[in-house]
Amino acid sequence: FGFGGAGVGSSKNLIMPDKAQSGKKSQKGVGASKVVKQSFLSRASTALSGHSGEENDGSGSNGTSTSSKPKKAAGGASKVQRRSKIQRGGNVAGGANWESSMMEYRSPSLGKQLSDAVNDESLSDVVFMVGPERKIVRGLRIVIAARNKFLKKMLYDDRDEDGMLKRSFELSSTHALSFELMMKFVHSGGLSWEPHQTVQLLEVAIDFQVDELMKKCMELVAESMTDNLSLVELTKLIQILLRGEGFDVNLQHPKTGTSALHIAARESGIDLVGDLLARGAKLQWTDVNGATALHLAGTAEVAEL
Repeated sequence: FGFGGAGVGSSKNLIMPDKAQSGKKSQKGVGASKVVKQSFLSRASTALSGHSGEENDGSGSNGTSTSSKPKKAAGGASKVQRRSKIQRGGNVAGGANWESSMMEYRSPSLGKQLSDAVNDESLSDVVFMVGPERKIVRGLRIVIAARNKFLKKMLYDDRDEDGMLKRSFELSSTHALSFELMMKFVHSGGLSWEPHQTVQLLEVAIDFQVDELMKKCMELVAESMTDNLSLVELTKLIQILLRGEGFDVNLQHPKTGTSALHIAARESGIDLVGDLLARGAKLQWTDVNGATALHLAGTAEVAEL
């Protein structure tokens, strides 16, 4: 699976708007007429703003607003985007009253650079020793704190005896590989992982309250609720999901229509059926064959419940 990405954008060259005229003749007055030469910076400023002091926005003088759109490069959009440009209050003395137009650009390489910095001992300033094997996972304290409130509290509230910020943290009960994957996501905003890693990755995302990653894993886990799940597997899965906020107990597989209640009833998991019903699981929902959980009940006790 792949999810997210920091600063994803086109790699095409920047395209600048057409240049303004390089110069204008001044009005005739006393003496010979003179040619006013604009400096390079003046011409560049005029070109980028899309207007001069004597021009309007093409909307007339009635004070209506228009939006300027960024010019597109051949074969795709420019990576530099211009925000809306607004004329306010009609024409005023000396020309229109313009709101400044802002240019935007996002670096496509920022995520990779931050991800690479994590593995650089000279740059990383925090170390996690994860799992019983004490696997070393490095990080950038300020990036982690900016991205996650739960980890920020841990990184800045826990201090050594001398009052200095702790540099290393023991996480002996956390799954090491899943934590390492989660930290890559925290630093870069994107992640790729094997499908079989989803449940453990979800569990770590819930424990450390990484909401973006948790929600994505929940979506993928819902798609795995098929007839191949055993009661033990489903029970473990539901227990993990219920630890996170926002889990919908009525999620159905997009192709089969199977829900957690369908599987729990079929596998005669009376305790899990009771828990799901208490949390709002719908009895009337059917799978693609038109079967409800009651139709699939494996025992009379489950059917009665």
